[in-house]
Amino acid sequence: MHIQRNSLKIRKYIESNQYFQLQENQLSKTYIYKIGRINCAPKDILERIWELEALEKDGFVYLGEKNWLQDCLKERSFINLEDKNSQQDCLAIHYEYPAFCYPTYDKWIIDYLAKYLNIQFVKTENNDIIDYYYITNRDIVSYKGTLNLTPELFLNFSQLNNQSYQFTDELDLYLLGNHQGVFPNSICKLFEVLHNLEYYITMLPELFGVGVDDDPLSIDSLVFDNLMSSEEFMINTFSVYGADLDYFFVGNKFRGC
Repeated sequence: MHIQRNSLKIRKYIESNQYFQLQENQLSKTYIYKIGRINCAPKDILERIWELEALEKDGFVYLGEKNWLQDCLKERSFINLEDKNSQQDCLAIHYEYPAFCYPTYDKWIIDYLAKYLNIQFVKTENNDIIDYYYITNRDIVSYKGTLNLTPELFLNFSQLNNQSYQFTDELDLYLLGNHQGVFPNSICKLFEVLHNLEYYITMLPELFGVGVDDDPLSIDSLVFDNLMSSEEFMINTFSVYGADLDYFFVGNKFRGC
């Protein structure tokens, strides 16, 4: 989905296997898990932004990393990152800044989702989506947010069309956390899943007859409720007859119903 600013102008269709391989290739290079833990001088951040922009020339956007890094630099008065003088200033500064408003990627996501997509996460109690059976820690609570779906959000690539499924006007998002907020790993995975959502939908089984005589299943919610693995998530769907069907993923792999 186009959940990031400027994404609509940049992203191009990339075949699924190549797309996820490009994403995996960035794991050893990304700053997502580094800022706040290692040297984060402006010159290092700017050079990483240039690497990400080189990928974008081929239509590949790596999650929200570039937007996050740009916001980090803007906090330090490097407002116009296209300006050569501003870039030279970044490259000339070698010391580590002691603090950022968004020292970690998850903190940036929370603010970004609220600011640009109007998603607010609120605590929920004993909803019928989260599986509470294995949750024995009383400090664990569930959170719900809602994404209002508008046409400009979707990756309208014909290759990513699965006629067995359709989106409604809203997509509910369920995550776990504690009383201070959602867990960092969960919010990071949520951002990744929203960014890649149409790719995941193409992995779902095509249903016989759908698109001809039967109505497609509606995509209702995304659920991140596995305390043991932040990589596991679920796509919930329902039919016009009220039946629901849950699809499970681990990482970028579909694992079944």
